[in-house]
Amino acid sequence: MNISNDGSGGVDYVTYFTKQFPKDLAAMASLRDELEKRQGALTAVDDANQLRKDAEVIKAKAIAEAESATAAAKQYLADAKAKNEDVNARLADVVAKESELAREKAAYEANRAVDEKSLAERLKAAATKEAQLAAREDAVAKAEAKLKADQESLDARIKAFQAKVAALSA
Repeated sequence: MNISNDGSGGVDYVTYFTKQFPKDLAAMASLRDELEKRQGALTAVDDANQLRKDAEVIKAKAIAEAESATAAAKQYLADAKAKNEDVNARLADVVAKESELAREKAAYEANRAVDEKSLAERLKAAATKEAQLAAREDAVAKAEAKLKADQESLDARIKAFQAKVAALSA
């Protein structure tokens, strides 16, 4: 094609539109597609860079949250250890008190057994003394009855003697 128009006649539009134009149009369409691809590739790089920046921000937030969670977990662990130590100390105290209570109970049971045995012996001795007292009371009652009978007999003899003395003196 002649662009300078240096005397060669004019442009044959029919030939151009029938033969050359479809080729030029196809080449322009292919250039347009390639340009779109290249522009897409350039925006893909920008998009990838933006995604990297976003990923760095997210990573920084995740690290901060992980550090915060780790600190909280360490605090929870420290609290749990402290409470565990407190519970273990209380448990040791309870176990010591329980063993002391068991010793005191055993001593109480032993003392109670001794006291019960002593009480049984004292009750037995009291029963024996009571039986002895009952026997003495019976003996005293018999002695009183005999004394009364002897007194009455003596009184009767005295009256008889006084009656004889009165009969003799009269």
